[in-house]
Amino acid sequence: MSIYELFAALEQRRIKLLLTDDEQIKISAPKGAMDQPLLSAIKQHKSDIIDRLLANKASSENKIAVTKLQQSQLSYSQKRMWFAHRMEPASAQYNMSHAVKISGAFDVARAEAVISEIIQRHQVLRTVYRDTDDGPIQVVQDAAHLFSMPIIDLQNTPHSQQHAQISQLINQEA
Repeated sequence: MSIYELFAALEQRRIKLLLTDDEQIKISAPKGAMDQPLLSAIKQHKSDIIDRLLANKASSENKIAVTKLQQSQLSYSQKRMWFAHRMEPASAQYNMSHAVKISGAFDVARAEAVISEIIQRHQVLRTVYRDTDDGPIQVVQDAAHLFSMPIIDLQNTPHSQQHAQISQLINQEA
């Protein structure tokens, strides 16, 4: 299980990972949500998890307090988006994909930290729609585990095949 899949599984099960003062991982989970494969994945990615929690802690110490509600009704525009998604869930209508060619050294941890900080500062990037008995609502998620940058290294792929593989990866993501 990749760290991205791990964070997605934790979010889905409403499991939170916290960092103690002595930099140990503390798990907060609803009863029955934690299982052995998930615990094994947490142990496998322990150092990466600690690094992310430390980065989130550092960024949260510098953030401005936000007093907006964490849950509220959808606006008319949001209702349109929610309805469109309900009618065609696999649609990429509101997705904007973009590929970037990077030359030279690239610090993945720094890039993840920067993007995580942007997500932390902007609630709209953390807002999801949930169905309730009273209709759809918007929920602003905690920013602790929302972003992980997948790494696809094509250095060992023959140059003649790189473009085709990049196009294939972009189409998969769209």
